[in-house]
Amino acid sequence: MDKSWIKLYRNLLYSPIFENEKGLKIWIWCLLKATHIDRNQLVGQQIVELKKGQFVFGRKKASEAVSYTHLTLPTILLV
Repeated sequence: MDKSWIKLYRNLLYSPIFENEKGLKIWIWCLLKATHIDRNQLVGQQIVELKKGQFVFGRKKASEAVSYTHLTLPTILLV
């Protein structure tokens, strides 16, 4: 289990994303998934270099993690 942390600024309360609870959940999940150090990750059969702030995103795995269907997730992200 990773013991690092993220910052959330209080002005998030005044952001449009705060009004959309599904969007906010996905946005926070993305923040938590982003790497905080440069590192390599195996994706399929290929090693991908991830820079700080990047992460590997797959619609099906992401939708399972946030408990939405893989069809619902893109609609929420595009709003």
